[in-house]
Amino acid sequence: MKCGNCYSDMVYEEDTYGSYYMCHNCGDCEVIDFWDEFPEYEGSDEEWLAEMDGREWSDY
Repeated sequence: MKCGNCYSDMVYEEDTYGSYYMCHNCGDCEVIDFWDEFPEYEGSDEEWLAEMDGREWSDY
């Protein structure tokens, strides 16, 4: 899978939040099967993205 920002290869990773592809070049992240991973979440994509902006991707 290619990164949507810098077109580098993205790496498949998993953590307690679920599965995702992480770009180690620019730090972009693509969550896989979002609604399967977070069935209890009923907000909009925009609300979820606003919440996730606070997560420290640099920790990975």
